[in-house]
Amino acid sequence: MIKKDFILKYDITVKQIPTFLIKTSMFFQIRKVVIDTMNNIHPIYNIKILMTKRELMKDESLKFESWDRFLPQFKKKNVQTKKPKKQTVKKKYTPFPPPQQPSKIDLQLESGEYFLKEREKKQQKNDDKIAKQNEKLAEKKRKREEVFVAPTEDIIRTSASDQAQ
Repeated sequence: MIKKDFILKYDITVKQIPTFLIKTSMFFQIRKVVIDTMNNIHPIYNIKILMTKRELMKDESLKFESWDRFLPQFKKKNVQTKKPKKQTVKKKYTPFPPPQQPSKIDLQLESGEYFLKEREKKQQKNDDKIAKQNEKLAEKKRKREEVFVAPTEDIIRTSASDQAQ
């Protein structure tokens, strides 16, 4: 990277291809890139740092200074981990099924609606509908009239000694 070396990855093998003689410092830099990649850090971060260092090496005035201020600082992101599943409490096994829920016809038989004629059923539905409408109208009227109700005023009673002064 700094000396224009190449990193070649093929299957599970990583190889360094130098353009000239290998220096041990370059070997360790490439090794760091590979190890960070195995530790789930994307290699582009290290490659950007190496490219920045290569540019800084060209500048004579910055050769002996600290390069920390020029190198990119990457923030670590909080990756959500999988939460463990909650332990569910198993219910006690019962060999008997739950009691059967009554059907719509059964409920009508109990209330007596089943034996009503069609006209009577419609009339009953209309009566229920009108009753609900009247309740809603009364509630809306009450809310509208609340605005016009005067608030209670607190009357401060003073004692006779306070009035004399």
